[in-house]
Amino acid sequence: MFFVAAFLGLFGWFFGISASPDKAETDQSILIFTDRPGVPLHALVSFDEVLTDTGEVNSVSLSLIVDGGYQGDSVGVSIAFQGEGFRRPDQQMAEPVGDCSLEVEFYGTDISPACSDGKNLPDVTGYYGLNKSQVLSGTLTRTNNAMHTNLTVYSTDDWSSSGTSRTAFYLPRVGSGYREPDWPPTEEAFGTSRLFDPDLTNLTVTYRWLASDEKIEIVSPEPSDPSRLHWNQQGNGSIVAHGSTVLLGSQERQSNQTFLIGVLAGLVPLIGSWIYKQLGQPAPFRRTNKN
Repeated sequence: MFFVAAFLGLFGWFFGISASPDKAETDQSILIFTDRPGVPLHALVSFDEVLTDTGEVNSVSLSLIVDGGYQGDSVGVSIAFQGEGFRRPDQQMAEPVGDCSLEVEFYGTDISPACSDGKNLPDVTGYYGLNKSQVLSGTLTRTNNAMHTNLTVYSTDDWSSSGTSRTAFYLPRVGSGYREPDWPPTEEAFGTSRLFDPDLTNLTVTYRWLASDEKIEIVSPEPSDPSRLHWNQQGNGSIVAHGSTVLLGSQERQSNQTFLIGVLAGLVPLIGSWIYKQLGQPAPFRRTNKN
């Protein structure tokens, strides 16, 4: 029993140092709409994990900029946040807007926002995702020949999961144009509002810089900068970034520990045989022939 316990202990130690991270999953998405078709829009999205007095809080910062070629003086913008992590009934970081439990902070241009929770609107259940979303809306107006807004939204969901040497991550889908091929290409309905895909001429998603001893193991799509988890896309569509990274120092230590465990595991039967000999008992590991 002693040797069985010792072997199980070695196995548990090995599993603890070599285990991969739990799979990081999320059903979150951030979809951008305008109140008319064809509005040229730049979207810069940054994901952060912030440590506060109340624990770790995940935040996503968005900058929406209407391209200078747009001729109108105003445009309505809506952002659909899908995922239970965006529903934060215990407000800690910012005041809720409308009937949503979305915590959002605005910077710069005040767009007089409103927010509607799709679960309270039964007439949108035929539209993928929107009946599970909180839709934040406002109007951008031209100021000093520019139209833009900056905001931060908080989430309780984790976008990453770490093991000994590996970190897996799965970011929310960001962008536009998520519809099935046989759906109408430009327009959605949310309550009494009509929502259109913008002409998303530039979409940038940033997660974090890599550590000096960290390398990308597998990532999709391919980052635009090898030193950080950063993606840039020209044209309409969305980005769903996911993958894993490896700390090289941890990986080397893990290899050394794995080798040591293999050596120790090989010594267990030899040590057991020696102890049984000292006790005057036949070693349980030796096969004897019976006449």
